[in-house]
Amino acid sequence: MKAKLTAAAFLLSVVFTPLSAADAFRGASVEERFQTADLDLAVIHYKKLRTAALNVSLRVATEKGLSDEEQKRLAQIQDELEAKAQAVRHEAIKKEQSDVAARTR
Repeated sequence: MKAKLTAAAFLLSVVFTPLSAADAFRGASVEERFQTADLDLAVIHYKKLRTAALNVSLRVATEKGLSDEEQKRLAQIQDELEAKAQAVRHEAIKKEQSDVAARTR
């Protein structure tokens, strides 16, 4: 009996959890939803840039026989990717802070 009640409670929580999340989003204005989407896209872009920089770093560390020129070029690419990632991160944080400030007014 206890197992049946536990299973029933689990099924109810699985069914109603998505509904409560949708209700929370329904209360947000269109502008807030766009701001959230923009921030989500910035985070995804940041992750892709960081992953690409890591891949370049791993390539330099593991690939044998790279010439000095290739290593310098890859190091430059890695630096550019990391700089772009930091710029995306900085802009996203700045935008989020300005959005929060605008909402509190």
